Amino acid sequence: MLRAMCEDVSFVLVRNRIISEDDREVYIYGLELILNSLLVVGTIITLGILINRLIITAVFLVVFWSIRSYSGGYHANQYWKCYCIGCFAYLSVITIVHSTPLLHMKLDSLIFLGISYIGIFCMAPLNSEKNPKTQEEMKKNNVITRMLISSYTLIAIIGIFIYPKGMDLWLTIACTQLVVTIFLMITILQRRYLR
Repeated sequence: MLRAMCEDVSFVLVRNRIISEDDREVYIYGLELILNSLLVVGTIITLGILINRLIITAVFLVVFWSIRSYSGGYHANQYWKCYCIGCFAYLSVITIVHSTPLLHMKLDSLIFLGISYIGIFCMAPLNSEKNPKTQEEMKKNNVITRMLISSYTLIAIIGIFIYPKGMDLWLTIACTQLVVTIFLMITILQRRYLR
């Protein structure tokens, strides 16, 4: 269904001479990515509103998408799988944050931050087979990924000790970074063992 919608839009763009017929497949792919991302984000925001966790939802989205944009990692081979995985990642983080007792949040946050910082710092960025990057782009992504992971980790650690009332926010950052780390590990394991 998503593909059919994007094909229809691309036909309109070609017919109105906005894009050439040769570029049509590239635009279809781009439209599919945009629409799928909007669907995932829209669902996550809706869930955040329904469970009254909008700030935590916003933190998850900012941390997850900013790091994933530059670090790479697991990509599903179909859009519906991408949708399900994105929603599952969000629901996993929310469940962990909601179910972790306050007494354990500080230690759990610090452990998750340490694991994810080391993991992302060492593994990212990963080049995509579907959309490969040049050496120059990979160097840039490496710098940006390390800046983002360092910034978020530092913000969370400072927050843990200066503003303990926001412990759910700091644990959200830690869990979200851990999810990105897991996606990176899955990709590395797939490349190593499933080829």
